[in-house]
Amino acid sequence: MQQNWKEIPAMINEMNKRDINVFFNPVDFPSSHSLRGLPSQKIIEIYNYFKSATIVPYINDASIQNSKMFLGLILQTKLMFEEIKQYEDSEIHKIKTKLEAENFLLQFFKNNIATFHCSKTTIDENIIKIKEAFSILKNESSVKGVKSILRLPNYLLISEIIYTTSKKLAVRLQQSFK
Repeated sequence: MQQNWKEIPAMINEMNKRDINVFFNPVDFPSSHSLRGLPSQKIIEIYNYFKSATIVPYINDASIQNSKMFLGLILQTKLMFEEIKQYEDSEIHKIKTKLEAENFLLQFFKNNIATFHCSKTTIDENIIKIKEAFSILKNESSVKGVKSILRLPNYLLISEIIYTTSKKLAVRLQQSFK
């Protein structure tokens, strides 16, 4: 979406005219294609652009649906701005070492795992998984990886940790900052 956000209002107008439904799927990976990979100032610019866009209504079902989808995208962009702004203002940018990065991710995991209603055994297994992943990483990749991966929505990051292996988590952390 980083590449085509300016085209979206015109695309919606064209699809409305043709009575074709439009859907927006959030892109989180790779970060070079995700709006989440942008600084908050750019995201608010995109939000303002979307908010000021004129969507031409047509008397057809697609037009009604597309308007709702676009309003959802506007709201999603605003929420994304707030999350990224909070991320930019967070303590994460003070992390300098592999140990600090590991501790930060472990604390994040412990603070956010409750929403998944996991057993204590599952929580303990995932804490071990995080530690094993960090044992594979070098200092630079662990620090950059944690800083980058924490740009993801909390639910997505927790899911990523729970439903992967230590090696895949290490690879994910290494790839996050590329």
